[in-house]
Amino acid sequence: DESPKDLAGYGLSKPSLQLNIIDEKGKKLILLVGERDRKNRGIFAKRGDALIVFSLEEEFLDDMPKTVEELEETGIDKTPES
Repeated sequence: DESPKDLAGYGLSKPSLQLNIIDEKGKKLILLVGERDRKNRGIFAKRGDALIVFSLEEEFLDDMPKTVEELEETGIDKTPES
């Protein structure tokens, strides 16, 4: 949806997941993840700074670490550089 009137219908007014990513240049990117899009077998999402709501593949969350310990096992640095 390129111009949603209400994010609640997508589960994005209170997202179930918010990913905060800092890119290599120090820019903060936010991905908000909402409810399942059962019709298209996806998950509603949007960038924090954008209006457009899009659908991610259902499998997007399957491999996401669920705990800090799982995140540490991936080797991904979860803390921003000082």
